[in-house]
Amino acid sequence: FMLDSVWVNYVVERAVDFPYWRYWWGMPPYGGQPETIASGSLQTNQEGKFEIPVDLLPKPSVKAHEQPIFNYTIRVDVRDKQGETRSTQLQLRVGYQALMLTTNLEELVNQQKSEKYQLHARNLQSKAVKSSVKRSFYRIDADSRFETSLWNSIDRQLISDDSLRRLFPLKNFYPKSLEKQSKILIYSDDVSVDGQQMLFPENVKSWQAGSYMLMLEAEDSFGADVENSQQFTLFNPESKNAIPAQLFMATLSADTAQPGQEIQFMISTDAPDSRVLIEIWSADTLRFTDWIKADRKMIQLPYKVRENDRGKLSFQAVMVRFNEVFTINEGVSIPFDNRKLDIELLSLRDQLQPGANESWELIIRNANKQAAHAELLAGMYDASLDQIMPHNWYFNLLPALRLQRPWSADHGFFASGSNNLYQPRPQMDYWKPVPLPEINYFGLYMYSGPRFKSQGNIAYGGRD
Repeated sequence: FMLDSVWVNYVVERAVDFPYWRYWWGMPPYGGQPETIASGSLQTNQEGKFEIPVDLLPKPSVKAHEQPIFNYTIRVDVRDKQGETRSTQLQLRVGYQALMLTTNLEELVNQQKSEKYQLHARNLQSKAVKSSVKRSFYRIDADSRFETSLWNSIDRQLISDDSLRRLFPLKNFYPKSLEKQSKILIYSDDVSVDGQQMLFPENVKSWQAGSYMLMLEAEDSFGADVENSQQFTLFNPESKNAIPAQLFMATLSADTAQPGQEIQFMISTDAPDSRVLIEIWSADTLRFTDWIKADRKMIQLPYKVRENDRGKLSFQAVMVRFNEVFTINEGVSIPFDNRKLDIELLSLRDQLQPGANESWELIIRNANKQAAHAELLAGMYDASLDQIMPHNWYFNLLPALRLQRPWSADHGFFASGSNNLYQPRPQMDYWKPVPLPEINYFGLYMYSGPRFKSQGNIAYGGRD
């Protein structure tokens, strides 16, 4: 039934998100804490409905070209005539564009598994929409200086590019932003996206390995331009050549595996005469260790998962080059599905009689779908109590395994911070007042304070 003429308390908060922030723009602005833009109380009408008078205005300090999305949270508390209070909330996403173009693209893309990457077209409420999207793929020219700088950003450049290249031929102290890098367009087309579409074209398997940029362009339902760009590295595991201009890279052929399955640990370095230390750990047990020579090659190290590897496998690669230590630690989950139990209710009653004896039957099977010997803890309670306090059981017997600690150089290699050059300040000459001539009065004081006249009482003699 409808609750008419009851009081409703509401609060509207606004938060800011930047889903399309480009890394070459620098640090994204701090959205800050959610701020309250409206609050108040009102009553429901005869149909139990109410309207909240609020304008969903953008934050004045946020610029439109940064493509922000404003998250508005509306919290409502309703109290009926019996004094019972119910609360709910609603979230709305509002932006300058009504369309969002997103992907599940990763930094490293395997050409043999390109079909798993998808392009999504959604509105701000995360619902699928139809849109015509232009996708363009650019290959970024490889730079022979594949070492990055020791710092993230600078405020001024004091040494020319030619001098830096001569002094440090491998280090790129002033890398260009993605927009300013030299790129070659290798593929472009227009696709009709109905919520979801394969991201890569079919000829992606013939592309060269290296760094690429993806540019997505579309228009929303209001005619506003929507863009999204991402950078990724494409590699072919079947190739024996290293990824161009990539100093050190390592990845796995799978994130999860089962006993008996073979996993490929792929290592690539474009630096000549390099040696890489490989280690494979299962919990605290070292399964494999060896030094491998990687002379600008793509190396694949196979490993067959064992039954006692369940939990997590840790694959580590360590390389020391150019006075730096490079470490990569990747993990593969081996689930304990051999301990999985399946509980099936053979008899289920949706209506119960108070005071009646009920009999419940169930069957427990193991991972092989066979009857299992197990201990059971069962309980029953009034489900309406979940409105006050949720009742959940958490019972996990599986061990929590983590990745092996990666190698570290400790203080073998480190970057020193800048030093302050002390320069004493020059002696400052302060101005001195010029004395004016004065007349010597030899102690004569021409000024005096206020003068007071005193008057005393006179005592007269008495009479006989």
